Amino acid sequence: MAIMACHECGGKVSTSASACPHCGAPVDPERAKAAEAQEVAATRDAQPEIATAEPTPEAAPPPPPLPPPSPQEPVPPDSQKGNWLARQPLWIRLGLPFVVIVAGYSAVNLFQAWESAERSKKVQEMANRAVERSEESVAQAREAIARARAAKEKENERIAALLVGDWESSGDVMKVEGGEVRSVTDTYSFTKDGQYYNWSIFEMIIDESPLFSGRYRLGTKGTFAIKDGKVLWSPTELTTEPIYRSSYSMDKRQAMAVLAQQMSDDLEESDDAIVIVNDDEFIMQNEMVDGAIFSVRYKRSEEGL
Repeated sequence: MAIMACHECGGKVSTSASACPHCGAPVDPERAKAAEAQEVAATRDAQPEIATAEPTPEAAPPPPPLPPPSPQEPVPPDSQKGNWLARQPLWIRLGLPFVVIVAGYSAVNLFQAWESAERSKKVQEMANRAVERSEESVAQAREAIARARAAKEKENERIAALLVGDWESSGDVMKVEGGEVRSVTDTYSFTKDGQYYNWSIFEMIIDESPLFSGRYRLGTKGTFAIKDGKVLWSPTELTTEPIYRSSYSMDKRQAMAVLAQQMSDDLEESDDAIVIVNDDEFIMQNEMVDGAIFSVRYKRSEEGL
């Protein structure tokens, strides 16, 4: 037995060993035999010579040189250190794959939960921005509505202030179904406190209803208001004075009774559109039942009612 250097790690290894105790590399038998031969030769040379009468033997030939180490394939770490899993108990070998699967599944679930939370966070942020934009839009719309209302109120006040005074119209004709209504004179007086007075002399020519054909003088008074460019009438009193000139033969009392009933129906709130032409002229318009537009032009009167 001799000691030689390991051809892999250089550590000391016995020639009788099958593998290096340091790195686990297998011992080459040829190199082990050569090392033992060198050890024997070195031991023999070190012994002192004993004088004898025998002739000195010839020196032994030097040992042959050691063959170069054969190339060894690299030993994988598992072969060097042994299979770790194979050295573990059975329950570890069986349970380790399950642990790996559970850990991977948990990692995937955690990633999906994080990703879902991030998406929910982004959606919530988008929803918050949408709510903020919606609130801003609502606020802007409210401001626009308030400005429009203020502008309408201002325009209504301007029209109401412009109407204060006396107005008159004459010669306007309104076509109705089966005839016409000719306004001979029509006067209005508007006051600052929202009162109005109206006197009209008009002629009704109704072919299909001779009962109302004739000339009348009509007087009304009440309150008015301007809203959205229209005059809202609230009559409180109505006075009718027929100037009977019908070409039809009929009882005058009957005509008066029917006319009074007709005029009483006019004591209801109504509205007429106002179109301001200038400071001294405006047009009053209203749509009749048959779709015709009742339009009368008024000019400021210097004489009054």
